[in-house]
Amino acid sequence: MLTSVLETTLVALCAAHPLIELDLKTRTDPVLPIDHLADRAVEQAIQLLDALDRYRLAQYDLEHARHPRSQAPKEDVF
Repeated sequence: MLTSVLETTLVALCAAHPLIELDLKTRTDPVLPIDHLADRAVEQAIQLLDALDRYRLAQYDLEHARHPRSQAPKEDVF
């Protein structure tokens, strides 16, 4: 559920602040502080999605390390 919320938030932020899809650091024209804030929120949301993926993979690896292949639960990681 958290992944879905983060992905939806990313789409909404990009739609509301189209400038964040560009590299704000290289722009010569003024950029509103709210666009910088939205850009930072997007970067942090992407980092959180990455952390969630690594956490799920670690859980999956741990579960398979505890159970031999023949006894491992049949479920998708994602």
